Parts: sequence; C-alpha cells; structure tokens
Amino acid sequence: TASLSINLQEGVWNCHAGCGSGGLVAFEMRMSNCDAETAKTNVTAIVGSDLFRSGDLPEAIYQYRDALRELVFEKLRYPGKQFRQRRPIGKGYAYDLHGIPKVLYNLPELVTANVVIVCEGEKDCDNVTRAIKTVGDDELKGARVVATTNFDGAGHWLEEYNPYFAGRKAIIIPDDDPIGAAHALRVARAVYPFAAGVK
Repeated sequence: TASLSINLQEGVWNCHAGCGSGGLVAFEMRMSNCDAETAKTNVTAIVGSDLFRSGDLPEAIYQYRDALRELVFEKLRYPGKQFRQRRPIGKGYAYDLHGIPKVLYNLPELVTANVVIVCEGEKDCDNVTRAIKTVGDDELKGARVVATTNFDGAGHWLEEYNPYFAGRKAIIIPDDDPIGAAHALRVARAVYPFAAGVK
C-alpha cells in the first residue's frame, strides 16, 4: 500500500503512515536520524552543491506565536517577495503547516492590547509598530497598541480571529489596490460585532 507522497514542484513530502512530512532537510533528518545541520551537510554531499549558501538566506523571518508565546510557525521572506513557511519539529523544522493553527501575527501582544491595527502583511505590521514607538499619536497615548495580520494575505481572514477584537478599538489599514480594499472591508465587517470601534 502506497504510504509516501512527494510533491516535486513544492519540494515537500508526506508519509501517510504517520512517520512525518516536510521538505528536503526534514526528509534527510528522518532518513538519517540526524539534526538539521547534519542533514544540510548530507544533502550538500548528495547533490554535489551547497543548496544552503548564504545567498539563499531569508530577508526576514516572521514568527507566529500562540497566546502563551509558544512558537507555532515561521514565515520566511526571500528576495523577490517569495515566501515559505515552516514549523518547529524536534530540533529542526518541517516546511509545511499541516495541522497547524493559523494564528494571528503578534498574538501574544494582541491579547493584552486595547488598540489593534490590522495591516496586510508582516512587514507592514513591523513598520507600523516602529512608527508608533517613534512618532506617537495623541489618540494612542497611554494605549496598548499592536499591529497584526493574517499570515496568508488578502482574502483569507478567518472567523476564528474575530473574538480577539472583543472590546478593542480596531484600525484597519488596507493595501492601496482593489484586493486590499476588499480585504479591509471584509475584516472590518467581520470584527465590527466584537470591537469597541472600527476605523
């Protein structure tokens, strides 16, 4: 009975018998029972070139944590606005999100905030956070402010996010395009029954 599937275009594998899933490094870790660094060395030896050279390093790593600050998954941004996701598994990572809850970005800070700014993307969230700390705003003085986003972009807001806005002011900043505007409106309508106010 077939129990292993491999997607060569995505570069991922899945064992249907329950022994694991992930990318190339996770496969080598499983097959050779080794850590991630050893797996990278083994893969380099097998393919005859270094797939993990510094030029392939991500520009940014966005960590998604649950309300108790435990790492759930990471989103890696590469040059050319390319993204990959990975989740911690043992001492390494699996490059898939199978069975992983899609929590909001900056969730630990969101649960204690009283003003939530929703952006379209982690980079925008980080920029907004820096701007608030440096510029300030009379309306936000004394407020606990957090910027958040859903990890998979416009059009993928989940209903399970809405209760996090209960009693909080929501400020939604759309991307300047029709898709961004539609996403912002969808988020505003979704959180409106819960939030103390929506802008």
